[in-house]
Amino acid sequence: MLHLINTTLLGDQRGNAAFVTSCHEHCGQWAQGTDGDFNVTIDGWQAIPALSSWRDGGARKLWVQEASYPCSSCCQGGQS
Repeated sequence: MLHLINTTLLGDQRGNAAFVTSCHEHCGQWAQGTDGDFNVTIDGWQAIPALSSWRDGGARKLWVQEASYPCSSCCQGGQS
């Protein structure tokens, strides 16, 4: 999956970024804050601040949650 993201979405297109979560519950950030679903943290970043940083010229354009489903830190409270 990461290979596809890097070669297609991120490839030579500098205008793209990705915040990739490991859990099928969080993909797309379905709840958008209603029950903690939106509080996934990757390397100290949550989705909105991470993508805002990228948009404002930050060098990082890929955040990947290295966790297996279900994980006690993410699926039980929003941290990874």
